[in-house]
Amino acid sequence: MVTMVAPAVRCALDAAEERFKAQDVEGAIKHANAAKQLHPHPEAIDQLLAAYNVHLVATKKRKRNGDMDWYALLNIADSASADTETIKRQYKRMSLMVHPDKNSSVAAEGAFKLISEAWSVLSQPTKRRKYDLRSGTYAHARSTPSAAAEASGSSFPTTTSAASTVEIKPCPCCSKPVSHEKANNGVFSIVCRDCGFRFKYVSSEFYEWSTSKRKPVTFSFTTDEGKEIKIRTF
Repeated sequence: MVTMVAPAVRCALDAAEERFKAQDVEGAIKHANAAKQLHPHPEAIDQLLAAYNVHLVATKKRKRNGDMDWYALLNIADSASADTETIKRQYKRMSLMVHPDKNSSVAAEGAFKLISEAWSVLSQPTKRRKYDLRSGTYAHARSTPSAAAEASGSSFPTTTSAASTVEIKPCPCCSKPVSHEKANNGVFSIVCRDCGFRFKYVSSEFYEWSTSKRKPVTFSFTTDEGKEIKIRTF
């Protein structure tokens, strides 16, 4: 029985590699999975699938602004709460799976380069903050208003003073709850973690809404101090 299965596995793996060479990543994954069903344990097939999946994520998953989803490439589902150790652990795991010295697939070299690039962005705090702010990954960037100004090109003053949280309901773009952190001098930035759009503080009466949709919206909310704040998006 084994002698009959092995050629079938080899045939499926060869077909997977040919599909990848033809830039049909989904077809390559389909053939690799077929090989795994015939022989579910060989590590080489798992490595093959890992390399293909990196390429699939690179082509299918993008942030709203078009940036590569580096978190998805490292198979990090909860990007908003991922700490440095989580990122490092996933990078090591993924890089071992797709390293060309350990993975003979034609997809390995490109996959390893993508994983390495993801690590180069997410392992450096400054690069990660800029990427998070630009792509709308809110939680990691929300505690660094100075990075928000830098990433958005804002000339508004920033501060590292202690912040208090005020909630806005809802986001005028996606209708999800949005929170912002306000510094002691009243200057702050807002990024909706659900849809990725940003506010920049302009004055005590309104904000400038940075969005590619450019759809005017006006609404207001009340702060913890009972002060009504008007919001204008444009």
